[in-house]
Amino acid sequence: MSNHLRIMLAACCAAVLGAAGSDAQATSSYDFAISYSEPMLAAYGTPDEDDVAHYESWDSAIARIRKRNMPFIEITNTSTSATPLTQFTMTIAKPEYDFSDNVLLSYAKLGTTTPGVAMTSSAANGDSLLIVDFTDGLQPNETVRFQVDIDVDPAFPDLYPYPDYRMVFFDVNGDDDSDNSVISATFQTTNGGTTTQTNVLPDYEQNPVYLNGGGLRPYTEMDPADRFDLSGEVPEPAAGLLALLSLAAVRGCVRRR
Repeated sequence: MSNHLRIMLAACCAAVLGAAGSDAQATSSYDFAISYSEPMLAAYGTPDEDDVAHYESWDSAIARIRKRNMPFIEITNTSTSATPLTQFTMTIAKPEYDFSDNVLLSYAKLGTTTPGVAMTSSAANGDSLLIVDFTDGLQPNETVRFQVDIDVDPAFPDLYPYPDYRMVFFDVNGDDDSDNSVISATFQTTNGGTTTQTNVLPDYEQNPVYLNGGGLRPYTEMDPADRFDLSGEVPEPAAGLLALLSLAAVRGCVRRR
């Protein structure tokens, strides 16, 4: 039996209206998800989801350590208006860790399941800020998946060299999001401007949990496949005034196989 932890995250962004206010009922929004497994992200919501999650849960403990050090991020433009998503950013708020391009040769490497997306990536603030620019914009209903790599900051040479994304971007089984990652999405609005919505990743519960640098799980034991995300929607404000509304929902689901 395996527990498949799935926490849906859709962080949504308000768009600024033009003077005419013709798009007042539309929203600019996106879905964000993260997992160590690109196949599991791609299979979510399809008839293959359960089989893929089951297969991905039976890798070796050593392989999982490496995967959780180099996770995949999925972004879908779910806007109801014709506003392309032009940029995505993500911080690492814990000073011990940075984004790295040493292994992937870029700060965000396009996944094999979304080959048609043109994007570039960079890092700022001492490699603690990831910046992903979409060359042609990520259009409504388009999805991109890309891989990132996490390194220990050189100022902390004694830390475990393969940090776990679940303890870098947020804290598994934690209760304080003050040092969690901040994600943001920028949209091009219909009047030619841009608008950005920012959200802090919350802490999540996951049991059982094996963390990088801790004890290895037994070879005969399954480590449940994990996927994390967040849900919310922000409607466009009227007359070009940007309003930030609170997240509509955050939910978690544990499925027993």
